[in-house]
Amino acid sequence: MAIITVNLANLTAPDDCGRLGGRPCGRHFWPPWYRRANATRQHTVTTIQRRTLNMTEQHTPDSGFAERIQHLHDELGIPRHYAVASCLALCEEPPQLVDTEPDFYGRPQRLTPEAFAAWRAMKETATAAGVEIFLISAFRSVDYQCQIFRRKLEAGQQIDGILSVNAAPGYSEHHTGRAIDIGTCHCPALEEEFERTPAFAWLDRNAAGFGFHLSYPRDNSSGISYEPWHWCYAPQ
Repeated sequence: MAIITVNLANLTAPDDCGRLGGRPCGRHFWPPWYRRANATRQHTVTTIQRRTLNMTEQHTPDSGFAERIQHLHDELGIPRHYAVASCLALCEEPPQLVDTEPDFYGRPQRLTPEAFAAWRAMKETATAAGVEIFLISAFRSVDYQCQIFRRKLEAGQQIDGILSVNAAPGYSEHHTGRAIDIGTCHCPALEEEFERTPAFAWLDRNAAGFGFHLSYPRDNSSGISYEPWHWCYAPQ
């Protein structure tokens, strides 16, 4: 396997939102993210979302957390029907996180102990198979997610456009410490092009064996744009 030297000083870390931003679009009563979600509502939720929901069934977020999230949504202008339209579950921050290796840009990252152990095993197995995968991002707090939304709103983006590429604060799997964004060499970070890499092909065949599942496949019921790089640890 070829050794590739990368000058990190010349790299710019992407916004942890997922992508740098979606195409701003005008406000509509049924915004694009809702229409895409509603178009697949007969499926209710994707397989991975069912697994994620099942993992949280034993612990229902308390009313204080839900009220905090609703207050933040009102502040950001997120529609009150967002939870119903997206079919996403509330995601609380975990009680324990551990440091992972730094991400590709040298930034510190954290995951739950179980997710980190699974990620490390998966990465080592991929490396042994000649496939390079690395972290782009992992845990993200509710407050950080709010900062992403505020930056985009201040930059002039509309809320419906933002919601097509970002889960609303309180609903991002990154809050759980089990979701990771994965990158590979010779591919721009957090782009659909990742789907055409050997890394994605390997993940598609092997990630489930380590408990990781693709959260936002094409035409998913949440209305989030396709994210081949976003995987969540949700073992069955």
